[in-house]
Amino acid sequence: MINAIDLRKRGLKAIDEALAIKEEGIISYNGKPKYVVIPFEKYDKLKSLELDMAYLEVMKNIKKGNYKTLKSAEDIDKHIEQLKV
Repeated sequence: MINAIDLRKRGLKAIDEALAIKEEGIISYNGKPKYVVIPFEKYDKLKSLELDMAYLEVMKNIKKGNYKTLKSAEDIDKHIEQLKV
């Protein structure tokens, strides 16, 4: 774990040392975990997996017929407003 004071004093060196030990570093603030630091390659992979999961969820909804066909800009605007509620 990297505390905020160590991070402030030592900067990226503190992060590099933490990542040399584990795949992610946890930055604590006032003794509580606050942020997670990971190498960009791992972040990129996690974002890709997140998109894959979203795609699978959409495909599952399409298969179940759980979707709406919107034909006009007005329909789209109304649908967006409904999602905001």
